[in-house]
Amino acid sequence: MPAWMTSTADEGKGGIMNLPAILVCLLVTWILSRGTKAFGRFELVAVAIKVILILFIIGLGVFYIDTNNYNPFMPSGFGPCLRARPLCSSQCSAMTP
Repeated sequence: MPAWMTSTADEGKGGIMNLPAILVCLLVTWILSRGTKAFGRFELVAVAIKVILILFIIGLGVFYIDTNNYNPFMPSGFGPCLRARPLCSSQCSAMTP
């Protein structure tokens, strides 16, 4: 797509309108006008696509893991983690209503 269709005027790329954003807004508006049942199906499909995409990216990334980077995994041992635990749990309990 040309730059004038994919960027807005304030982005400095010579754009007039962001056509993909407008089309997404119109699609969501149309689905919402069809009712909550149709929108529920749309959300189900959208979430399924997102999960499949994330699993695909993780699957590709598995082949690039270098296990040599795990040595030493915790050079100081578990001591610093255990000393920091009370601090973390008190912060979590402070955020809980």
